Amino acid sequence: MLCIPRTPQKLNFYIFGIIIDTMSKIIARGIYAHIRTGYTYNVIGVGRLTERPTQKVVVYTQLYESTLRNSNADTKITLPINSIWVRNLEEFRNKFEKIQ
Repeated sequence: MLCIPRTPQKLNFYIFGIIIDTMSKIIARGIYAHIRTGYTYNVIGVGRLTERPTQKVVVYTQLYESTLRNSNADTKITLPINSIWVRNLEEFRNKFEKIQ
């Protein structure tokens, strides 16, 4: 399990090939909503891919349970609350807005 402190402090950690900075000024930690769906997410911080350190990504968790289906709909994967996601920084900025 990934534990993120609630108090503001500098915290860098490495998870799944991504170095994460939780005090980044690029995207603030907090709750964001997807512009189209309204689903909410908790931003952990901004990361860099180890294979491409110049590419910045946003690391966040979903605040709801969902089911992921492939295009053939023959495979379903349940995604629990707090599943970790990574999205390109610019794409995140275009699809999410901070609500808390």
